[in-house]
Amino acid sequence: MMAQLNETYKVAIMNQYSLGAAHAFYLATLGSARALYLDHQIGSIEVGKEADLVVIDLHSTSVIDYRMKYAKDIHEALFIQMTMADDRSAIATYVAGKRLYHRNNNEDSFAEEVI
Repeated sequence: MMAQLNETYKVAIMNQYSLGAAHAFYLATLGSARALYLDHQIGSIEVGKEADLVVIDLHSTSVIDYRMKYAKDIHEALFIQMTMADDRSAIATYVAGKRLYHRNNNEDSFAEEVI
């Protein structure tokens, strides 16, 4: 999803559209759910909704770690993640409340359950 956010940002800039990080993350979550008329069921972590989540490491690479030291606020931190993060930023993945992936000391481990 981070790669998609990065590419979306690039396309927006090429089309002279300013896409902020908060709006980009909204489009990737609740905005997409609303577009599909599924926002009553998915798109946020409200009580009673279904959710698949990825826990990300905000300092996943040395370059991101360096850049995050200068982030002034949450919007800039989100922007750094959406333009620089990749699959290495995933610490854990939860699907329907079950942890299916967890990175442990630079070793990947997958849950034994398979959906």
